[in-house]
Amino acid sequence: MRLALAVLAAAAPALFAQNISVGFRGGIPFTDAFDQVQSSGVSSLFKNKPSWWIFGATLEVRLPAGFGVTFDALYNRLGYETASSANLTQRFSGGQWEFPAMLRYRIGPQPLIKPFMAAGGSFNKITGIRTPSSSVTGAVFGGGVEIKVPFMRIAPEVRVTRRLSENVTLGSVRSNLTQAVFLVGLTF
Repeated sequence: MRLALAVLAAAAPALFAQNISVGFRGGIPFTDAFDQVQSSGVSSLFKNKPSWWIFGATLEVRLPAGFGVTFDALYNRLGYETASSANLTQRFSGGQWEFPAMLRYRIGPQPLIKPFMAAGGSFNKITGIRTPSSSVTGAVFGGGVEIKVPFMRIAPEVRVTRRLSENVTLGSVRSNLTQAVFLVGLTF
């Protein structure tokens, strides 16, 4: 116990001296949020109501040797519409909150432009659509480039999230397990 306290006390100045950045992250999805399940004997038309934007807050703690840890809270609107052969149309809309936590590694010694790779876990919550299980976890991977300009950093990136289970399964519609997005982060 004393050894652990001594190590923590010795490391505290180094931990608090690290750079902390806050900012915003926004972008667009490459993939649809929902898929149609093909079922025998049921004829229906399915149409995604895609969200054209994703937006949220970001926090990054920079660590030594090019590493960093990022935490995001990202939101996007989503929805879908189904129409059966009996002219019954159903529309569903809601929102999706995603909370990824990622370890980021910046590559190379360049001072102004640094490519990076990131990986971590993600918690996802669907709101506004009643489902048996609206919260799921998954793995998230990404890569991009960080550009340092006066007073801020701009980081365009591509992220792919693979969920461990579906969080929407309603009749002939299910959530897409893999989602890809293009994001741009602005941190200060």
